[in-house]
Amino acid sequence: MCLWGFPSRGLQVIGVTGTDGKTSTCTLITQMLRESGLKVAMMTTISVDYGDGKGPIANPTRLTTMGSADLLRKLSKSRLTNVDYLVLETTSHALAQHRVWGVPYSIAVFYQPGARTFGLP
Repeated sequence: MCLWGFPSRGLQVIGVTGTDGKTSTCTLITQMLRESGLKVAMMTTISVDYGDGKGPIANPTRLTTMGSADLLRKLSKSRLTNVDYLVLETTSHALAQHRVWGVPYSIAVFYQPGARTFGLP
């Protein structure tokens, strides 16, 4: 945390978790907010969009929720673009493993919960 501080402070963070449809839901939420005139960053399994107008780039980790260091680094980069919102695809494992510690969620979307969401067979 010392290196990047708390880059999500001041952001409205919307976390999306569930079994299926997280990336699609994140994309829809991001587009709705942008159509409302808000500056929005988005991080999903597939891509990272810093909200800088350059569009999404491939998520090199291909992890739904990247490790803490990568997440904080990317949050810091998003802050440089003066975004208002971050839409963050978040797995239940990331929550359990504290990979999103220090990220203050404003809104949580729990989409299609199922046994796999909780790591059950």
